[in-house]
Formats: sequence, C-alpha cells, structure tokens
Amino acid sequence: MKFKFYIFVLSIISVFGYSQKITLNWEGNKEMDYGTEKLTYPFFTNQSYRVESGSIFVHTIIKTNSQIKIGQLVWETLPVKDIKDLNINNISTNPKINVNYYFNESENAESAGISVEALKVENNKIYKLISFNIEQTSKNASELKRTAAKLGTAENPLKSGNFYKIKVDKSGIFKITKQFLQQNGINVNNINPKNFRIYGNGGLMLPEFNQIVYTDPNTGFRTVNPKYDALQEDAIQVFGEDDGVWNDNDYAIFYAQGPNGYNLFNRSNGNGNKRKEYRSDDSNNLINIYEDFSYYFINFDIGPGKRVQTANTELPQELITRYDDYQFINEEKFNLIKLGRIWTGDVIPGNKTLTFNTRSPMRPEDVIRFRTQVISFNAQSAKINFDVNGEKAERPHLTTDSYDTLRFEGGLFGQSGNSVKFTYTTNTSANPNASFYFDYAEVQYKEDLNFNNSQMNFREYDITEGSGGLYGFSIANGAAIDQVWDVSDVTNAKRVTNRNSQNNIFNF
Repeated sequence: MKFKFYIFVLSIISVFGYSQKITLNWEGNKEMDYGTEKLTYPFFTNQSYRVESGSIFVHTIIKTNSQIKIGQLVWETLPVKDIKDLNINNISTNPKINVNYYFNESENAESAGISVEALKVENNKIYKLISFNIEQTSKNASELKRTAAKLGTAENPLKSGNFYKIKVDKSGIFKITKQFLQQNGINVNNINPKNFRIYGNGGLMLPEFNQIVYTDPNTGFRTVNPKYDALQEDAIQVFGEDDGVWNDNDYAIFYAQGPNGYNLFNRSNGNGNKRKEYRSDDSNNLINIYEDFSYYFINFDIGPGKRVQTANTELPQELITRYDDYQFINEEKFNLIKLGRIWTGDVIPGNKTLTFNTRSPMRPEDVIRFRTQVISFNAQSAKINFDVNGEKAERPHLTTDSYDTLRFEGGLFGQSGNSVKFTYTTNTSANPNASFYFDYAEVQYKEDLNFNNSQMNFREYDITEGSGGLYGFSIANGAAIDQVWDVSDVTNAKRVTNRNSQNNIFNF
C-alpha cells in the first residue's frame, strides 16, 4: 500500500511585490521506500516536494491577506529516462491547483498554502513544471468567508409535526397518490391536501472537501459550493387540493434529486459551478458510495405548503435546440484489496463490449467525450486494449502494486450514427493469473432537443450560472408536452410557460 510521502522545506515566504516566481530545480530521481515496496520518481530539491496518488506536487506557503492567483506555468517534456515508476494514468491532463487561506498561528500572520501538481499529461506525453508565478490581487482573502453564506432557511422543520420518510433511487418527477399514502399506513381522511408538504435537499453525496468557497487560481473565478443550513421545503404541485379533501383521483408531484451525479468537478466541461476536486480520478460520473437512495420527508399538519410557481420570461434571440446528454455505467461490486474507495464491477473474461445508444444521430462537428477505467489485479506483464468507436489504446499493468488503475479517455470526432461502442480486450499471455476488472465507462454527447413522449431531462453545460444572462430553449415535437419544469434550484422548481403559439414547439 502506498502512503503520502512528504519532504518539507518549510519556509514562510513573504511576498513584498505583486508577483513571486517559484522555480523548481529538477535533479534526477529519488527512491521512495514505502516499506512493502520501493518506487523511484523524478525529484526536485528546492521546494516542498510531495508524492500523492502517483503524481508529484509542489507545496509552498506565503504570508498574505490578499486573494492570489497562480499563473504563467512553464512546462518542459519529462525525459523518458526520468519517468521511472510514474504511471501516466495517475497524472492529470488538467493539473490540480489548490490555494487554502488560513491564519498561521506560528507566524501570527494571515497566510495562503499553495499546492500545484508538478506533472501533467498531453498527447500521451508527461511534462514537468519548471516555474509558475504567485500573483496577489486587490481582493482581500477575508471576502471569501463573507461569500460562504449558507442557503435557504436555517430553522429545523422537524421540531414539530408528524413526518414520514420516503426514498427515491434516481432523479426525476415523482407522483404521490392516495393509494400510495394508504399503503404506507396514512389515514388520508384526516389530510387536507393544501397542507401537504415535502422536504429534502437532494441526494448527492456531500462534498468531501469542506471548504465551500473555491477560487480558481488561474482565472480568479470564485465558485461557491452551496450548502443548506437545514432541511428545506420543496416546491410541489398538488392536483385537486382546492376542496380541502384528498379524493381518489387527487395526487401530488415533486422533483427529487437521486443519489448519483454528473459533471460536479470538471472545470473544463462547461461553465457551471463546480465542487473542489479531491479525487485522484477525474471521471465525470459520481456515485454516492454511502447510500443507494435519496430521502425525502412528507408532512400534513403544520399549515399550507410550498407550491411550484410559474415563470413566464421573454425569449432571447437565440434558442438552444441541442442539449448535453450523458450515459454511464459504474458498477460498485468489489473492493479488491478491502481498503480505500475504489469499487469495481465484474472481471472482464477475455473481452467485453458495451454500447451506448443516442436518441438522435451524432453530427460530424460534435465532440463526443468518453472515459473508461479498468482495474488490473495481480496483472504484472499483462495488458488490456481499449477501442471506442475506432479510437484505440493499449494499457499495461506497469506498477509493482497488486492493482493498477488503467484509463482511456478522449474525444471522438467526425462521428455519425446513434451508437458509441466500448470494446475491451485483455492480453494475459505473459501472466495467465492476471485479472482485469471493469470499473466504469461514461460518454457525453449532444442530443437534439425533441420531446420523446416520456419524462426527460436536459441541460446545457455552457450556460454560465450566476451571470445574469438570459438563455432560451426550444423543444421540438412538443404537442404532447404536459409541463416543463426548471429544476436548476432543486428546492424551488418552477413551471415555465410556452412562449410559442405553435402547438408542436415549446419555447421558454
């Protein structure tokens, strides 16, 4: 098992000018002794050096009460002779940069801890960081604390009244009927549907990084990872509530967020607010590893509930007619070494094929994002070949560890048709005892915004959240559409109005 290895050159750097240049003096390689194994990595001597998750980071601390940006990163190709035990699959294509503001008690000063990944991968080549600049801005770091306000109401709604806990396994609009309530032991005759309430904050796994404000050091763009201060009431619709009686045909509908998410971290995938990255795996799909369901709470006895409001906004000139869709398979069945957070699917028996089908044909100008990961186990000298719609790669088990993470990602261009096919072929001729376990596969693509006569969800990742910009959508084949909800805020769903007079086009 690998542990983090630290060599600290701990010095507090006082930044007197606007910019401070940090230079790394790479000097060959250094052997790390982890007790059970020894690994050799490229090494620099003049800065704090850290090996984590198979990549290399530089760490430094400066005294400052200003927000800072990291810029002017200079890279050079890492010579092949210095790669040694580095695994290209453990190194980021977008190097991780972290700035943490805090009060340094030993120095009695406001400080910033800076961590920069000193390696990156481009076109299957490894590059090493030669230098970067630390630049102070005119903004005070304390402003970050002021923007970290929590969302929604702070009062605990569970302090009075009777509540019933229900669960959902995916995101979507759910229906609660009289029969459902009766089957769960609720006396519907005592319910005034006007008082029907639903509470829930969504079911995504909570951010494991507890800092809710993140400033991108490269751009200075601040992202707030919002957190609710208490359980929130959700906006719902109740049909037949006007008479104050829950009749046989009355029902309620509400939007619930399921336990799993997508594109929560990737800052190069659209313009939305993102969480701070803490994982060594940059996949877009995120499985809640602690819970298979999301939970919501219903109540009938503390007064009239919150209802979905109608939004009727003027249209912008340009309307979005294609949206970003995705599919993924992530099977969480086995933990191969009974340790850590990597869980896999079944072993690949020689070869495996997965096919993701799109509703509308792919266009040649589209970029189809794909990513997949396989875990090799006791597979030294063995390898696996990937093929995604003709894009091919070979990944050998390179480390001396019992397991290795083997990834293949990229973009497909010039595609047509309606399918993206993943093919996995193992080669264990040099090690018949090797095993390769499927972990996940994901694909992201553009879909035509056509109503498919069933409940559907859609989003556009290029929308800049919080910008105040006006965006419009146009849904074709919309004659059978009953309603369209905007669920950008999961607790305050809004019903949008069709601004198009044509029955078969829904514009909002």
